[in-house]
Amino acid sequence: MSDEEEYDYGSDAEEYNYSDEDAEGGEGGDDDRIEIENAFYEGDDCRADDPRKACELFEKVVELEQARGDEIKWRFKALEHLVVLKFRLGDFDATLRRYEEMLAHAPNVTRNECGDSVNAVFDAISAPATGAAPDAAKLAKMYEITFAALKSANNERLWFNTNVKVGKIYLGSGDFSRVGRIVAELKASCVLPDGSDDPAKGTSLLEVYALEIQLCTATGDNRRMKKIYPKTLNLDAAVADPRIMGVIREEGGKMHMGDGAWDDAYNEFYAGFRAYQEAGNTRAKDCLKYVVLANMLALSDINPFDAREAKAY
Repeated sequence: MSDEEEYDYGSDAEEYNYSDEDAEGGEGGDDDRIEIENAFYEGDDCRADDPRKACELFEKVVELEQARGDEIKWRFKALEHLVVLKFRLGDFDATLRRYEEMLAHAPNVTRNECGDSVNAVFDAISAPATGAAPDAAKLAKMYEITFAALKSANNERLWFNTNVKVGKIYLGSGDFSRVGRIVAELKASCVLPDGSDDPAKGTSLLEVYALEIQLCTATGDNRRMKKIYPKTLNLDAAVADPRIMGVIREEGGKMHMGDGAWDDAYNEFYAGFRAYQEAGNTRAKDCLKYVVLANMLALSDINPFDAREAKAY
C-alpha cells in the first residue's frame, strides 16, 4: 500500500467533523421529539378538566411535528383530539377545518388507526356531552367529507361501516330521506353486474338490510318490509352475525305482530333475544319482553323462561 493510500485511509478529520455535527443535529431532533411527546401527553391528561388548554397543547403538537416534515406519529391523533374538543367547545368551523386536515393524513396511517379515529369523532358528534348541538347541515358536511376521503383512499370497508353508522344516526334523528339515500348507495356496493345480490358480501348485505328494515319499521312501510325480510333469512344460512341478526329478528317479530301472527312473532322475537344475548347486547332484556307478550297473545303453553338463556332474566 502506498503512503498516499495509507494517509487517505487513516485521515478522517473531515468525516469526524461531519459526524460530530450530525450527532448534535440528532440530539436536537431528539429534543424536538421529546417536546412533541410531552405536549401530547400533557394535553391528553387535561382533556376532561381543561379542554381549552388541551387544545393549545394539541395545536403545539401539530405545529412542531409539521415542522419536522412528513412525520405524523403524534399529529394524526392530536388532530383527532382537536376535532372532538373543538366540537364540544362549540367551535364548529375549527372542527371542520381540523377534521379535513386529519382526513388528509388518512392514507399515511394504518386502516385501523384511521378507523378508530373516524369512529371516535362520530361517537363524539352523534352524542355531544355538553354545549349546543350543531345544526344538521354542519353534521352532514362532516359526513360528506368523510365519505369522499375514504373513497379516495380506497378504504372500502371503512367507507361502508361509516355509511352504516351515519345511516343509524340519521335514523335516530328522523331524517328518513337521508337514510334512504344511504341504503341505496350501500346496496349498490353489494351487487353483481347483473344487479343481483353478491353472495360473497353476505355480512355487508345483512347490515344494509338491517338498516333498511329499521327504516321500514320507522316509516310504517310494511309492504317493503315483507319484500326485504325473506332475503335476510336466506343470507342467514351463510352468514349469521348475532349483532346484526338480533336487529333483523326483532324487527321481523314486530312485523308479524302487526299482522296478528303471534306464533311467528314469538319465534322471531325469541331468535332475536338469543342473538342479542350471544352478542352481549343489552337489548336482549327488551326483546325478551316481546317474547313474553307474543307468547301470551298466542295462548301458548310454552313457558319461555324454561329455556336456559331466559332463566338469567
